[in-house]
Amino acid sequence: MCGRYALVMTGEILELPFVEESEFPAIEIPWKHYNVCPATTAPIVTNGGCLRPALWGLIPHWSKTPPSRPLFNARLETAAEKPSFREAWKKQRCAVPTSGFFEWKTEGKQRIPFYFAPVEDHRLLWLAGLASHWTSPDGDRRWTYSILTESSGGSMVEEIHHRQPVMLAQGDVRAWLTGAGEVPSSREKLRSPYQVSQKVNSAANDSPENIEPVRS
Repeated sequence: MCGRYALVMTGEILELPFVEESEFPAIEIPWKHYNVCPATTAPIVTNGGCLRPALWGLIPHWSKTPPSRPLFNARLETAAEKPSFREAWKKQRCAVPTSGFFEWKTEGKQRIPFYFAPVEDHRLLWLAGLASHWTSPDGDRRWTYSILTESSGGSMVEEIHHRQPVMLAQGDVRAWLTGAGEVPSSREKLRSPYQVSQKVNSAANDSPENIEPVRS
């Protein structure tokens, strides 16, 4: 699964890869968050190359109310057929910029957080997502999104968790955004994961310490 990630963006918005326009002033650069959680708002790039603020937790466009449990992940194996995701799969794909993501390893009664980041420093890690432009009964319109996940079998994530976000190689992001077929098979390379502080378990903690290695 993917339940938390970090995102640090610097420079100019229109210098970001794959971004052709922006709907922000809501995002100011630099944008630094070290504990992006479901039900919070973060940037996504939609299939038209627009950087938009979106709520993490997809709400299908036809839904009158948000789901009782946020749809923050969608399984790659079933998303194309599931009623909540199939229209987004065909028409509203998105890419989620991150600096890295967190997964938790269960050891007895403990859940130990680990951080995964790209091999290249300061390179964004792009995750495949699905988006929906939802209108509430009172007319409030907002973008929402879900991150695709897949089996972690055969990857370095497998030792920590059996699921992982679908990571796109930078050269395949545009193909994912504009395509209607399968997810590109190439994946961004990751550096070896490392254990981080239990402080990331609290959604209220959004400090750079969340992505620093635990010192033994």
